[in-house]
Amino acid sequence: MRDREESQEISGKKYLAATTQDGVDVFVLESAVTKKPFRESVGNQEIIFNSANVLCRSPGCDGNDPEQVWQIHAGEAFNIIDSTHGFYKISGDRFGNEIIGYIKDSHLENLTRHGYATRTDLLHPKYTITRTEGRESGTECGEKREEGDERKVGAGITLEIPILNTFGIGIAGGVEGARTVKITRSYGSDHQKYSFFVYTIKNNRKEETFTLVAQVIYTCESGGLIRPLKKIERVDLKNPETGETYSLSFNSFNTPDDLLPYTRSPYLFSVNSYKQYGELMDRLGTLFDDRALAGYFLSEFNRSSRSQDRLKPRCQNYSYKID
Repeated sequence: MRDREESQEISGKKYLAATTQDGVDVFVLESAVTKKPFRESVGNQEIIFNSANVLCRSPGCDGNDPEQVWQIHAGEAFNIIDSTHGFYKISGDRFGNEIIGYIKDSHLENLTRHGYATRTDLLHPKYTITRTEGRESGTECGEKREEGDERKVGAGITLEIPILNTFGIGIAGGVEGARTVKITRSYGSDHQKYSFFVYTIKNNRKEETFTLVAQVIYTCESGGLIRPLKKIERVDLKNPETGETYSLSFNSFNTPDDLLPYTRSPYLFSVNSYKQYGELMDRLGTLFDDRALAGYFLSEFNRSSRSQDRLKPRCQNYSYKID
C-alpha cells in the first residue's frame, strides 16, 4: 500500500493505491486489504509457496517417495533456518505443529524465478520500471512508412534513437532545430498500427539499470474513418545492449479473438481467473527467466474482462497451459 489512509472512490467502491511485487501500480478494493502490516500478517517467514510442492524430510531424498517428503500446499510459509551443502533447511507451522524440511537452493531459485514461490526476505518490487512512448516512430491505423522516406521530427529525437537503432527502422540526421529521420525499413499496413516504447528498468536489488525497447503491433478494424483497435497482434521486446529478444504473439497464446466486447480495450492476454493467471505466469516466467519481468509484462499487455463479465463462460473457458 502506498497510503492506507487515503482511499479513492471508483464506481461507488473504495480503493487503495498499491504497487505489486512486480512494480505495477494498481488500485485494490479497500475491503480486501488486511489492516495489518505485511510483517505482522506473515511473521518472519521468508518463503511463501504459491503452488503445491514437496519438501524433503532429509537432504537428498527421493522426491517421488511420499514417505520421504512433506506435501506443501499453496500459501504455506516458511522461514530459513540454515543453508549448507546446496540445501536450505526451512521451518513452517501447520496447525500448531512445526514442519522442518529441506529444499535445494537451485530448486528454490527456479521456483522463485518462475513465480511458484516468493522470497519475502528480498527487496520488492525487484524493478522500478519507467515506460516512455516513441510517438515519432509510431504509426496510426493504416499508415505506412516506406523505405527512403524522410520526415522532420521534434525535440523527442533523443528518445527515438534507441528505437530506430534497435529495430533498424531509420537513421536520425539533421541539425539541432531541424532534426530528421530517414526510414531504412518499410513498416505499417492497411490493417495495423505500430507503437514503440522504451522501458527503463532499474534493478532495486543490485542498483543496476538496463533498457528494453518494444515494438507493439495492433490489429485494426478494417474500413471506415474511425479504425478501432481489435487486439495486440505481436510484441517484440529487445535489449539493445545484449541483443536478447522476447517475442509474444497473439496466436501463440491462443487467446480468443472475440473478447473485445468484454475487455473494451485491445489485448494480447485476457486473464479472468486465477487458473489462467497461473498458466500464463508459468509460460512467461519460462520466457523471461525472471518472475518480476514476467509479472510486469503480463500486466502490461493483459486486459481482463470487466468485472460484471469476468465469470461468463466465454471469458473463462480457455487455457494458457501449453499442451
